[in-house]
Amino acid sequence: VGTHIAGLSGNHPNHFGRDHARRSLGCYRENQIPIYGSGMTIDEACAPLLWEDHGNKFAFIAALAYQPSGAWATADQPGACYYYDNKERLLQLIGELKEQVDVIAVELQYEETYNPYPTPGQVIEFRELREAGAHIVTGVQSHVPQAQEPYGLGDPGGAGIISYGLGNLFFDQMWSYQTRTE
Repeated sequence: VGTHIAGLSGNHPNHFGRDHARRSLGCYRENQIPIYGSGMTIDEACAPLLWEDHGNKFAFIAALAYQPSGAWATADQPGACYYYDNKERLLQLIGELKEQVDVIAVELQYEETYNPYPTPGQVIEFRELREAGAHIVTGVQSHVPQAQEPYGLGDPGGAGIISYGLGNLFFDQMWSYQTRTE
């Protein structure tokens, strides 16, 4: 599919155990595919991926705001960056990156829903990331497409978008119309 980078903030990184997660992370490294949102340690998992393309500087950040706790990285175990343990750290990081990059993209694995509209908590937390300085905030938890919230140049924080949920793309939940409408 031409993958250049991979966001790994989902709640599935350790489903087959942490040893297999280490092997998967090693596979990305061996194939020189940069990742963000997961890592061998919590510091790696929560670190931004800085990327430059055609003179445009990007920062990609991702976190998991959901269960299971076995998916969360620790000081010495692989997994995803757990949002609530690292929220202040990530909000501060977004603020610091505003002066260093052109676009800050944050993805958050939130509570899974099967509705086209975001939950009230999702709206509050995604807007908080936008207010911290993120240009793009994307929910990667939703198995159905969810609402989009665009911002123009004249809006506080400038142009950007919140995509509350992308829906399924590479997934096989063919059992309902909602999950097939990626």
